[in-house]
Amino acid sequence: MAVDARCRRRGIGERLLRDTLEQARVRGITSAHLEVASSNRAAIELYRKLGFQQSYVRKNYYAESRDDAVVMRLELSKE
Repeated sequence: MAVDARCRRRGIGERLLRDTLEQARVRGITSAHLEVASSNRAAIELYRKLGFQQSYVRKNYYAESRDDAVVMRLELSKE
């Protein structure tokens, strides 16, 4: 999932992710996993805001930047 740089900071990514997670819940999915570059602080903050927690780090995962990948998980409730 990505939001064009010209459209960021408008809540679009949060809305897309919330809607996706809700559809997952409706379909009986019990957890969500994602990975994000450790340098992408805005995305990490959004994921934490939505309840994701860091599971582990893949060191030097991204070939070009040698950036780490942070793997995050969210347990989905049946609210």
